[in-house]
Amino acid sequence: MAIPTPIPVFSHFSDNTAVNQARDALAWYAQFAMYAEDLYVHDSSDPRGDIRFAPDWGFVDWLRTTVAADIVGDIEHWLLGLNDTTYFGALFRHLQEPDQYLITIRGTESGPEWAQNVVATPDVLHGMTLALTTQLIKKGGNAKAHPDGGFVPAGFYGIYEAMTLGAAATASPPAAATGITQKIASLQAANRRTLGGASVTVVGHSLGAAVATYLSYDLAKNSGFAQVNTYLLATPHPGDKIYTEHFTGTGVNCVSVAYERDLVPAVPPPPLYVPLAETVTIRVNGSPVAQNEIAASATIGDSIGGNHHAVCYAAMLSSTVAKNIACYALDKACVDCIQSPSAQPQLLQGSNFPTSPWS
Repeated sequence: MAIPTPIPVFSHFSDNTAVNQARDALAWYAQFAMYAEDLYVHDSSDPRGDIRFAPDWGFVDWLRTTVAADIVGDIEHWLLGLNDTTYFGALFRHLQEPDQYLITIRGTESGPEWAQNVVATPDVLHGMTLALTTQLIKKGGNAKAHPDGGFVPAGFYGIYEAMTLGAAATASPPAAATGITQKIASLQAANRRTLGGASVTVVGHSLGAAVATYLSYDLAKNSGFAQVNTYLLATPHPGDKIYTEHFTGTGVNCVSVAYERDLVPAVPPPPLYVPLAETVTIRVNGSPVAQNEIAASATIGDSIGGNHHAVCYAAMLSSTVAKNIACYALDKACVDCIQSPSAQPQLLQGSNFPTSPWS
């Protein structure tokens, strides 16, 4: 499918003139957040790849981060105390529109669970759960000064600070924003194109959405791209009011979508941390909506996971787009949370793995 035109912008949600087009486009981008999570591997290797990005997007390189550094979202990896790196996203180039680039940042395998623990009452927790919760709050929510002012959650920002571009075997990989800018500049030059003619779209879900704000901030501020678009689903609070104002000031074209029943967009808790100003709230189907709110276009089973899954967000944004998203057996638990038949993707036979691993 061609890149949606017009691209969704936050102002679309201030009235009804372009809201349906924006919803369709956001649902289309949501599928890539799901694919990014499906790519996750539980060790230090690179993912094999995913055929669902073809035929539109060509793989360019991996994004990796040091998991144990600051409690990245993979709980089991952190508990084991591993200090290596793990896959956290990827960079792609559109094969038909070579000035268009896509960056996918995956969410955490345990996103809803860590959010539930963060907001739970401590006296109902015990043993390992209590110890883990204490560390999650401490490492994820401690305030860290952002280089340009304001405060961000230390754990979330630590993931971004440790993020690099390059495969597991890459020696001395560059920091994510620097590496992405250099890689795109090289690709553009090889085709007699300029960096200023390139547009980058960053897609993130859950913990990956918070990390995506930091990456988008640096790309918009320092890179010289024609446009940086950022589409976020189930975004935790990425920083305080000063940080979020600075984020808006970068000129990033951002839409951040939060479902009212999802736990993750409520943490880390206010008053220090706040949502992005570019947040659109999905209300339960049938609820009244105000400005920058939309009604869900599909019914989702009211569960911790169902309220949070990327494909469920796609269904709530646009049932028409969601039903055509390619899903395989590994997505069944997520798809089963969509209760509206008109929005439920069909599970395909076979595998999402490509014939040859990406490299």
